[in-house]
Amino acid sequence: SSGINAEYGGTVLDASLHTRFGFIQFDCAEVARRASEEMNGSLFEGSRIDVNVASERRKRRSPSEILKENTVKKIPRKQVSDVLIVNCNRDIRGYSDVVINRLKELQMVCDSFFWSENMPLNQILADITRDGVLYAVVLTEASAHEKSINIHVLQGRNPKDFRDVPLADGLDLLERDFNKAQTARSQVPGFL
Repeated sequence: SSGINAEYGGTVLDASLHTRFGFIQFDCAEVARRASEEMNGSLFEGSRIDVNVASERRKRRSPSEILKENTVKKIPRKQVSDVLIVNCNRDIRGYSDVVINRLKELQMVCDSFFWSENMPLNQILADITRDGVLYAVVLTEASAHEKSINIHVLQGRNPKDFRDVPLADGLDLLERDFNKAQTARSQVPGFL
């Protein structure tokens, strides 16, 4: 919070961080508004964040009111990545770009971020599994040197890990598994 104090000129009175959201209470509404405007859409630990000034609690609504509201207006669905590239070292950005481009050629939606050791890798994998991401590809300095990838298959009946797989073989494995997943999805009635 001291970095926020210095950057926005106000004082942080309280802060709490939860798994998927957090709250910061400033001493001044203007500082809160400015921080919200500047931080909205920025990256935090590899994820783009939405920052809003909290408003007063809304009046409680009945389930039928909520259902009516949700059927009247269409809620946009966020595009979930098929693959999250986890870069363990900023020096391998070029190799990361090669892997991302190859995955995009396979029609996969990719996202990437640089892993900070402050957050355990197993926590990152658990979070993105809950978000519906199909695969995580972890790139290390050693994998860049050896032209290999570490694959974590996150969804399905048998999630698996494949370590130090040569790039071409790893891409073949991902392509086969992704095609199977797409075929299975297309056979589910009502699945988009």
